[in-house]
Amino acid sequence: RSYSNNHTPLVQSDLEDLYTNNKISVIFRIFYLPNFKNSALSNTYLQKIEADFNTIRNAGLKCVVRFAYTDDYNNGNPPFGDASKYWVLYHINQLKPILQNHADIILTLHAGFIGVWGEWYYSDFFGCEALAPLTTQNINDRREVMDSLLAAVPDKRMVSLRTPEMKKLMYDLTIPEDSITLADAYNKTALARIAAHNDCFLAYWNDYTFADTTAEKPYWAAETRYLVMGGETCEDNATYTNCVNAIKEMKRFHWTYCNDSYHPDVLSRWQTDSI
Repeated sequence: RSYSNNHTPLVQSDLEDLYTNNKISVIFRIFYLPNFKNSALSNTYLQKIEADFNTIRNAGLKCVVRFAYTDDYNNGNPPFGDASKYWVLYHINQLKPILQNHADIILTLHAGFIGVWGEWYYSDFFGCEALAPLTTQNINDRREVMDSLLAAVPDKRMVSLRTPEMKKLMYDLTIPEDSITLADAYNKTALARIAAHNDCFLAYWNDYTFADTTAEKPYWAAETRYLVMGGETCEDNATYTNCVNAIKEMKRFHWTYCNDSYHPDVLSRWQTDSI
């Protein structure tokens, strides 16, 4: 991760070592923008972002990319510290040339930007379901951001969304019935390009991700046959994070990648569990 107020550039030799020593070919790069919540991204920082992409390219790797403004959820109490729709859309437009130029090394772009960690939940400007149901305006604003992100990368690239509920609400879907199928996969429409990421995989019965497991799990299981799926674990829960269940669920949701840095207790369990 990198913070705009204290940027640490990627180092090519470090990335090359990841592949040589660990066979890691995809990295997760999240750019936090804490000092640009109310202003344009500076040319200096845009150049630093561009330099990171060049380093990834020169190392021969690909990346999962996310932009956000804050990683502190303030114990679930506002203010959370994200940016308004005006500045989110402005920043996406600034980043578009970089994303277009490096799209071939981007495995997927996380929707990001909204809320703490860019996970679209704890937000000052787009609604927060922990405090009140999302309004129609909240949903419309989120769709505007999503449509802007889809336009910021070539139509062969996918944008990954944190929960299936958001795709359902923004595009007025009935699920699981409206899952994309082989007939409409890869047709470059929004529905065929909005992928998924689960950042609390197996942490709880609903992964802190599914609002309705009976509809949304079959929906993701169907959609991810054609869409990028990945994410990370967030806490150890032996009932769900045991290796047998993890393998079963990764197969069910057709996982493409998984963060190998978090959560360490879960990763350790996977290393030691017998199957």
